[in-house]
Amino acid sequence: MALTGISLLVLAGLAAVGAAAATVVGWRQFGRLRIPARVVGVLLTQTLVLVTVGLAVNRSAQFYTNWDDLLTQATAGDRHHVSTPGKLDQWVRQHDHSDSAQPFALQWRPNGWADWHLAAPPTVTVPTDYLRNPGWRYPALLVLTSAEDGWGNAAPTDLARSAQTAAGPAVLIFAHTTPATSVPALAMTLPDQLSRDLRVTGHSWALVSSARQEPFARQVVLAAPGRYPALAVVPTGAGRGRPAGAATPQGLPVGVTVAVLGTPARTATGSPAAAPRVGSTGPSGLDALRAALIWAIRQLPAPLPESAPLVRQVRTPHGQPSPAPPPRPVQPPAGTANTSA
Repeated sequence: MALTGISLLVLAGLAAVGAAAATVVGWRQFGRLRIPARVVGVLLTQTLVLVTVGLAVNRSAQFYTNWDDLLTQATAGDRHHVSTPGKLDQWVRQHDHSDSAQPFALQWRPNGWADWHLAAPPTVTVPTDYLRNPGWRYPALLVLTSAEDGWGNAAPTDLARSAQTAAGPAVLIFAHTTPATSVPALAMTLPDQLSRDLRVTGHSWALVSSARQEPFARQVVLAAPGRYPALAVVPTGAGRGRPAGAATPQGLPVGVTVAVLGTPARTATGSPAAAPRVGSTGPSGLDALRAALIWAIRQLPAPLPESAPLVRQVRTPHGQPSPAPPPRPVQPPAGTANTSA
């Protein structure tokens, strides 16, 4: 049962109501033991109410997104001390040789990524000022790509640079999907893993997909309420000349803002989606993808320049010093980051 799942929240709420009802029913029972029974009933009810409230707050703020995060922090004790979140920050510092002149791209291999059934490891780009602002959390944008979309020759660094120049900084994740790609992996597991490795916000991400992958993108949005409140759909064939049109996604949760290239952006209200504008045309080639990235980044919150803890805390053995930033030479290869155990 997921720590942030609605089923656990409902179960805790029902347990609190049940404990309160049992306390009221047994208030005058148990003879000489009724005073201890009352105390136990009241304390149990209060505890379950607090647990329910805590689960609701955690579900909203995403402080702990799975049981492993909660148990790791609870059992670490005085054997560990809190260090700066972002497990890959030092790795990025060592491999980004562009002197932060452009977004840095890396092949991201988190633990268990092969179980997501992607065609290749996700490609992640961090914005140019990521290393210059070690206390900031950055918004994130997930891009669903596949061989059929015609985006295979696009350089993630070039796309990220042009989109972020126009719209602002964000962490971009290019997920190379296959027919077997797991919806829960992209809806929940990928964001959880990335929140450990890079300094990204815990909610309010954006999602970009081709019209061909729009049904899959819709499933991802539905599987993670609140995670992807913005969805951009690029017309089919946008990587190969003039793209064909695309229909507006149907059945999305209330509050999800949708943009289909060539149609006005709209906010889902639960009513039938507006039909695409007749005679509208979208940009051709990779311009359509760039336009979708720019629109999606503009829907994201600004980076959070605060010292508050991130979605979770990363811990290192007590007393182990953090390595000093190495000198940064001048030419740029993109790296491969493997965080597998």
